[in-house]
Amino acid sequence: MRGKRITVLPLLTAAVFLLAGAALNHSWASPANSSLGLFEASGDVGTVLHPGSVDYDASTANYALTGSGENIWFKADAFQFVWKKMSGDITLTADISFPTTTGNPHKKAVLMLRQSLDADSVYADVAVHGETRAGGGAVKGTRKAYFPERRGFEETTVYDRARLAPGDEIAGPAVVEEDGSTLVIGPGGTAKVAVSGNLIVTLS
Repeated sequence: MRGKRITVLPLLTAAVFLLAGAALNHSWASPANSSLGLFEASGDVGTVLHPGSVDYDASTANYALTGSGENIWFKADAFQFVWKKMSGDITLTADISFPTTTGNPHKKAVLMLRQSLDADSVYADVAVHGETRAGGGAVKGTRKAYFPERRGFEETTVYDRARLAPGDEIAGPAVVEEDGSTLVIGPGGTAKVAVSGNLIVTLS
């Protein structure tokens, strides 16, 4: 697979993912058809808020995906999946874009090798996060942080305080770092940079 373009449409929650890899048969998967281009089937993995979708434009080799999964994490992955069963050595490449800068800042698109279509399957992936494309110049990376309300660790976006601009808004969970202090924004919370440069934090 080379040179395919993936557009991730506005999301309700955190995650939309693309698969190309070793996927096992599953009862929900739609059968192979030409409307998915190189892929065999698609469907939602795990529990999602609304059914996801995949639209393929053969003239441009563009895949447009929507989904409403919460995340891909621990044993409760939830995301829209378009996949092809493969074995041996493979190379994955894709141009990924988000058509808007709105919606959940943790939305993401992923190239993935996955052992099965179960929500707790093992996998390997590489992700493009929405906040890195939506004016996220302040994003430094991610780290695992423990949140008692979630009863476990979550992969959490880390921001550089000095690179946040007035009007920027961060959705939790997130960590904001600056010289001498660190701000943790829990799940459901937000932080907005005021005109004065102060961070206005709203708790869930």
